[in-house]
Amino acid sequence: MKWLQKKSTQDLRTNKFLNGASSEVNGFAELQQRFERNISILGRSKRTFDNYSRHVAPLALHFGKLPTELDPEDIKYYLFELQKR
Repeated sequence: MKWLQKKSTQDLRTNKFLNGASSEVNGFAELQQRFERNISILGRSKRTFDNYSRHVAPLALHFGKLPTELDPEDIKYYLFELQKR
C-alpha cells in the first residue's frame, strides 16, 4: 500500500518549497494549476509535472516572484549560484 510508505526527505523538502511558493509568491498556485492542466493536455506524465514543480518552486521563492516574470539574466544568475554550491 503506497499510502503507508514513509515520505522521503526529498518529498518533504519538495512539499515545503511548493507550500512556501504557493503562500509567499503571489499567483504561484494559479500558475502551477495552469501548468498542470497544460501538461495533462499534452499527454505528459504526472512525474513531469512533479519534476517541474520541484525545481520551479525554489526559483520562485528565491526571487519572490513568478518564474514567468523573470528575465534570462535572473535565471542565469540563479543557476550560477546553484552551481557554486
